[in-house]
Amino acid sequence: YLFNNHDISELCYSGTKYILSEFPYSSTFTGVSIDMLVRLIENFQVKPVFAHIERYPKVFKDVDRLIELNDMGVLFQANVSSILNFRTQRRILNLINDGFIHVLGTDLHKNDEILIGEYQKACDIIEKKCGMSTLKRLMNNAEIILNNESL
Repeated sequence: YLFNNHDISELCYSGTKYILSEFPYSSTFTGVSIDMLVRLIENFQVKPVFAHIERYPKVFKDVDRLIELNDMGVLFQANVSSILNFRTQRRILNLINDGFIHVLGTDLHKNDEILIGEYQKACDIIEKKCGMSTLKRLMNNAEIILNNESL
């Protein structure tokens, strides 16, 4: 359906070329899914930001796949809840340190006290485990995306 449109700018972050993207979590990011990404990037000149990278096991655990997608221009977002989860925290922090996680997000679709508290806790963990410069890089990346600058 997406490719039947001439313009998808209304699906991008307001006034930018960055588009929050999700695929089926079972995607292997070979064949059809890679072709779709290439078409998305080339046909619409958008910059995909993969939401919830921790939910894509074929990407989350495969550095070569991360590199391939990143080289295509795909950016990655991790949920703050995954930083707070002991099962995924170490991997997420390693990916943040290695520069594969570009921005932080949530899976909550409203602004409330729980969200703000979780976000702050995740930022505190990143600062403690990865350093203030890494946390600042993540925050700066978000600002770059919202300002439609190149990341």
